[in-house]
Amino acid sequence: MSQSIQKFTPIIDTREQIPLIFDKKYCNDPIKKKLDTGDYSIVGLEEIFCIERKKSIEEIAGNIFQKRMENVLMRLQCYKHKAIVCEFSYADLIKFPVGSKIRKRLKVTGPFISSWLNNIVITRNIPVIFAGDASKASYITTQMMRLMWIEWIRKSSK
Repeated sequence: MSQSIQKFTPIIDTREQIPLIFDKKYCNDPIKKKLDTGDYSIVGLEEIFCIERKKSIEEIAGNIFQKRMENVLMRLQCYKHKAIVCEFSYADLIKFPVGSKIRKRLKVTGPFISSWLNNIVITRNIPVIFAGDASKASYITTQMMRLMWIEWIRKSSK
């Protein structure tokens, strides 16, 4: 089926410094464009599809009490298809801050962050995916984009 489907074009937000790598088998070269919400989308589907990427537990721990993060979540929940893709495992999250480089004065634990993320899943209907590392996050994001693109083409052709 994927052989007959036109490739999609990923969008990478201009603020992403080290973007995910997408599988060229399924997509064109990505374009850089400022996204109002999230870090990744698909050309033509920017209004309905959005991926927010979290590179580290430290990043989330630093974002958790910021108004900016609350604003991102409020906008993200308005998307029909959305997810938060984390480049760390759930096991690493629960152990946090063990082995991290986080400042001592920030008193956020892994179980607290886990509860905060679970609240996002339940109250905002935003899936949170623990990919484990950047390579798996790239794979998962590519596959979600690919499936979104196939679904959009299928619905558009009806």
